Amino acid sequence: MLPGGFDGAKAMTRDLMVRAAGGAQTVSVARLDHAAVLAAMCAAPREASVVMVVPTTTARDRAAPLIRYLLDNGPVPYTFPRWPRSAESPYEEVAESPFAAAARTGALGVMSLSESPFALVIDAGAFARRVIGFDAFMDGVYRLERGRELDLTDFAEHLVRAGYRRTSTVGEVGEFAVRGGVVDVYSPIAQDPFRLELDGDEIGTLRVFEPATQRSSRSLTCAWGVPAWEVPCGPGAMREAMLRLRGLAAERGVPSADTALVESELEQGRLPLGFAAMLPALQSGMDLLPAFLPDDAVVVVADPEGCRAAADACLDALETQYAELGEEPRLVAEPGTLAVGGDESLNGLASRPETLFVPLAEEGGFLGPASGSILDAGLALATASDVPVKQRVTAISGWTRSVLDSGQRVLFTCPSGAELRRVSDVLTAEGFDLSQAGRNGLAELFRAGEGVRIGIGRVREPFGMDMLGIALVPSEAVFGIKDALAVRKGDRRGVSRLKEHRELVPGDLVIHRLHGIGKFEGLQEVRTGGRTTECLRLTYKGGDRLLVPVDRADLLDSYTAPEEGAARRLDRLGGQSWIKRPRSAKKAARRIARMLEAIYARRASGTTHAFAPPDREYREFEATFPHETTTDQERAIEEILEDMGRDRPMDRLVCGDVGFGKTEVAVRAAYKAAMEGKQVAVLVPTTLLAEQHRLTFAARLRQTPVTVESLSRFKGSADSRRVLEGLKSGGVDVVIGTHRLLSKDVEFRSLGLLVVDEEHRFGVVHKERLREIAATVHTLTLTATPIPPAHGPGRDPRPVHYFNASQGPPGRAHVGCPLQPGTGSDLHPEGVETPGAGVRGAQPGGGHLRFRPCRFRIGAGGPRRGRPWTDVLVRTGVRDGGLHQGRQGRAGLHHNHRIGAGYQHRQHDADP
Repeated sequence: MLPGGFDGAKAMTRDLMVRAAGGAQTVSVARLDHAAVLAAMCAAPREASVVMVVPTTTARDRAAPLIRYLLDNGPVPYTFPRWPRSAESPYEEVAESPFAAAARTGALGVMSLSESPFALVIDAGAFARRVIGFDAFMDGVYRLERGRELDLTDFAEHLVRAGYRRTSTVGEVGEFAVRGGVVDVYSPIAQDPFRLELDGDEIGTLRVFEPATQRSSRSLTCAWGVPAWEVPCGPGAMREAMLRLRGLAAERGVPSADTALVESELEQGRLPLGFAAMLPALQSGMDLLPAFLPDDAVVVVADPEGCRAAADACLDALETQYAELGEEPRLVAEPGTLAVGGDESLNGLASRPETLFVPLAEEGGFLGPASGSILDAGLALATASDVPVKQRVTAISGWTRSVLDSGQRVLFTCPSGAELRRVSDVLTAEGFDLSQAGRNGLAELFRAGEGVRIGIGRVREPFGMDMLGIALVPSEAVFGIKDALAVRKGDRRGVSRLKEHRELVPGDLVIHRLHGIGKFEGLQEVRTGGRTTECLRLTYKGGDRLLVPVDRADLLDSYTAPEEGAARRLDRLGGQSWIKRPRSAKKAARRIARMLEAIYARRASGTTHAFAPPDREYREFEATFPHETTTDQERAIEEILEDMGRDRPMDRLVCGDVGFGKTEVAVRAAYKAAMEGKQVAVLVPTTLLAEQHRLTFAARLRQTPVTVESLSRFKGSADSRRVLEGLKSGGVDVVIGTHRLLSKDVEFRSLGLLVVDEEHRFGVVHKERLREIAATVHTLTLTATPIPPAHGPGRDPRPVHYFNASQGPPGRAHVGCPLQPGTGSDLHPEGVETPGAGVRGAQPGGGHLRFRPCRFRIGAGGPRRGRPWTDVLVRTGVRDGGLHQGRQGRAGLHHNHRIGAGYQHRQHDADP
C-alpha cells in the first residue's frame, strides 16, 4: 500500500507536476482507470481543473464516471460540464437541437469563465473538432453584477443576437423574458436561471430562481452569461458572416433562394439544417478546445497513440463524406476547417505546461501493475450478466473473502441510497461486517484500515490498485446497470416543466381555491412599491376582477366545463355559491363513502395467507432490476409487501404513467408470492397487453424457479389446456391473461395474489367476478389512466400510490406540434424532431376533432432527400372526466412530452 496515504499521493504527484510546469511530461500506467486516478491525484491537491482525453467514446464512458466519483465530493466543489454528442457527420442534413448548441457554449463558458475547477473527459474525435473562435465567443459573453448600470433595450438586443429566445416566462436554457424592470435569463453556463430587478438604471437585485415555481431562492453578487449558439453576436460580425456565407454559396453553386432561406432562419434565431457543416463560413476563425482552458488546468492524454489514430480516423471519415457530396449544391465547408488530424491535435499540447501524456503499459508504471484481484476468475463470474443472480452473489462473496485474506481492502459503490440499502442487506446476509464509506472518492482510495466498505458513487467497472491496497467494485457490475432518473437536476436542463398559467389562453376557466370559478383574461403588469409584478387577471360574475401574482399561481387550477353553457357559470367574488359547492360535494362524498364502507367491511372480515417478510433471496432478486427505483416505487413496494404479510386480504391501487415502473411493483409482489408456493394471476384487458406483460415477467423471472404462462386468444387449444392443467395442479406459478381468466373452467390450486391492470376497461359482469375472487386473496390494481375526481377519494377507499409525473423515464422522445383545430393547417416546427408537412383531412364534428391518418417527414423544413415518410395518427378532443389538464382537450400533440402517454391516451369508458 502507498505509504503516507493521501499525503503520500500528494508527494508522488508533486514532483511530477513540478516537472510538467516546464512542458508536457510522459508517464505510463497499466490501465485506463489508473490514468483517471492519476488525473484526479494531480488535480485535486492543487484545486486545478482537469481535462482527460481518451481514444474512444467507450473509454470516455468508462473514465468519466470514475473521474466524477473521485472529485465530486472533495473539499473543493468541482463542476462537470457536459460536452454533447454530435451527429454522426456534420455533413448530414439534419436539424440540430438548440439545446446541443447551448450545451457546447455552456461547456466552453465553464472552461473559460468558471471560478471553481472543472473536470471534463472527452474522446479524441471530439477533442480534434474545431469550435467557435475564442474571441468570437467572448464577444457574446456578458457579466452582470449588483449596482452596475444596465441599458435594458441594449441588453435585450444583445441576448437576441447571442441566440436567446424571448418568451413570456423562462423555463428552458437559452430563454429570456422582460417584464417591466424585471429580466429573467437562463444562461447555458448556469444550472438555474437568474432574475435581475432594476432600481432605476442600476441592477438592484440579482437572484437565482426555480423554473418550475418561478420563485427566487439565493442571492447573487454577479452572474455570467454566454452565447446560446455559435453564430457571431455583434451586428457587424453578423453582416460579415452573411458575406462569407454567400461566398461559400457562390463557390458551391448553391441557389440564391436556398441561401436566403438559411439567412432568414438565422435572423429569426433558428439553426438551419446542416448548420454544423456551414459553421466555419459563419466564423472568421475557429479554435480547438485548448484555447479555452485556463493555464493551470491539467490535461491528461490517455493512450496518446490511440488518441492520435482516433483523430486521424475521424478526419479521414469527414474527407470521405465530403468527397461523396461531389458537386452537390450545399452550404458545406471543407473537412480541414471542421477538424484536425491527430498530430495537429496533440502536438499543440507538447509545449503546454501542466500536460501529461499517459501511455498504457501492461507491465505497469507510475501506479504499479494492474491489480491481480480484478483479473480473478471469481470476479469475472460475479460480473457475468448471463449467470443467475444467486451464483453471482456467491461468487462475489467468495472473491471478497479472498481479497480480504490477501490484506487488501474492498470498496463497494452504489449509484443511489436505495441501492446502497439493498446491496448492504445482501452483503450483510452473506456474513460481511460493512462500514459506511464517505462521499469523497479520492479520500476513500487512500483511507487506511481493512475490511469492507460501501458507499454512494457511480463507477462503471471494477478496478484495483495493489499499490493502494484496494479493490473497488460497483454494485452495477454485479446486479446490472441502473438507468439514471430523469429527475436529477443536471438532466432536467433544457426541459420546460408544465406550468398551468403558461398554458392558459384568454377565455379559459380557472378555479381559485378561495374565490371559485373565474375567467382568465390575460396577463397584466402592476407596479407597486417601486417594483413591477406580473399578474393573472381573472373576471368573475358581475364584472368583478381579481389580480393574482404569477408567483401565487399555485392557488389556481384549470377548469374544464363538462357540459354546454358551463362557461357562463362564474362565481361572484364574496358570494355564497363557491362556499356552498364544497359543502354539497362533501355530503355526496359521505353518502358514497357509507355505501363503499359496507362493501369493504365484508372484505375486511375475510382472511388469507400471510406472507413472510422479505428474505435474502428476495433482496438479491430486486437488486437485479436494471433501473433505479424512484421514491414512489420504493414506497409502494415496501407498503405492498407489508400488507401481504398480514392475514387480511390486501387491496391496493398503483397509478402512474406508462413506463413509470408499475409493472416492476407487480413483478416483485408476484415473485414474493410464487416463492412461497402461491399462484399469481395477472388480469389485463387486451391480448396485446397480455403478451407484453408475459415477456416482461418472463425476462425478470428468467433466472428464478418461477414458471410464467399466459392465457389469451394468442394461445391455441392445446396450449390453453396445458396452462389450465398447470394452474389446477400448481405447475404454473404466474399466469397472465385477458377476460379468459375469469371463465368458470379456470381453477387455481392455491391462488395468493391477483394483479389487475386497467380495471376500468372491464365490464360490470367481469368486475362482479373480480370481487368474488378478490374477497379471499391479496389484490393489486395497476392503472395508467388518471383517476378523475369522480373516481377518486370518497368513491374508492383503497390505498392509492401515485407515481410522480416528474420522475419519468429518461430520454423520452417527443414530437411537439401545435394544431389549429378544424383548419387542416400545417404542423408548425417546434423542437428537434418536428413534422414539416401539413395535416390533411382535419374534420370537426360532434364537438370532438379527429384527424385522419396523415404522412409527414420527421424534420423541419418540409420534404428532404433521405428522410423517410412516417405514418402518424393525430387525434384531439379528449372527453372530460374531471381531469384538470388545462388545454389538453383542445391540443393534439403540443407539448405532449409534458403530459405523458397515460394522459394522452385516456380511456373514454373511465369517464363518469
